[in-house]
Order: sequence, then structure tokens, then C-alpha cells
Amino acid sequence: MLKKLTVGNILIGADVILVTATGFLFRFIPPEVPLYYSQPWGDKQLADNWQLLVLPVLMHIFVGINTLMKKRIFKTEAFASSILYIVNITTIVVFSLVYIKILFLIT
Repeated sequence: MLKKLTVGNILIGADVILVTATGFLFRFIPPEVPLYYSQPWGDKQLADNWQLLVLPVLMHIFVGINTLMKKRIFKTEAFASSILYIVNITTIVVFSLVYIKILFLIT
């Protein structure tokens, strides 16, 4: 029987995918990566390779804040809880895809 997909399970699955992708591509990652695409072309776009971890950390922070809001503020509101569930799933998918796309672009 299928279990309900919780945000925690999806987040753990995304983490496993991100760690696996990073593990396979780690030796190909250059010391500086183009992370700040909104900056002018050149050195201002470059960041140290460890700064790639900002994306998964931000993903966890956003999902954590949304989950806290869902459990504390909107626990009796079914509609708001459903919206926050969808927002959390969207956040996980978008941040994971952006991280993996950046990994494949720089390697």
C-alpha cells in the first residue's frame, strides 16, 4: 500500500538526489562557479564552489518556515494547509532542479 507523500519524505528524496549528483560530479566542479547570473559578466558572477550549498540550505529554510506556519498558524485551515503543501512541493522541486542544472552546466 502506498503511503501518503509527506513533505518530509519528498525533502529527504530530494536530498538523496542532490547528494548523489554532487558526489558523482564533485571531482569535475571547478574552484569557482558562475552562480550569480544577475551580476554583470565576469568575476562578479563567480563564487567559490562551496557556495553552491546555499541553494539546498535555502530550500530547507523555506520548507521549514512553511511547515512551521502550517502547523502553528493554519492547523485548522484545510485550504491554507493545502496551499502550503503545494508551495513546499514546488519549492523542493524548483530548488532541486536549479541546483542540478547548475551542476550540469559547470561540469
